[in-house]
Amino acid sequence: MVSRGAKVVLGGALCFASAIIILVHKMQQADRLRLREGVLRDMERQERKRKNMEELKQQIELTRKLQEQRENDVASN
Repeated sequence: MVSRGAKVVLGGALCFASAIIILVHKMQQADRLRLREGVLRDMERQERKRKNMEELKQQIELTRKLQEQRENDVASN
């Protein structure tokens, strides 16, 4: 027969090991989620950058047209 103390120690060790396994599993899930969110943020950042570049090109074109119009107005006066 196994003594009561040995059973308690074995039970405690099993509980401790189970708790560590569960904790590591939860931490891995959190890490995976954080990595996934990082990828999504990067994709959003790239999309914003693309839109900003399009707006910049449009503004450059509008500025060029405005300058041409002003030059034409000055030349015609």
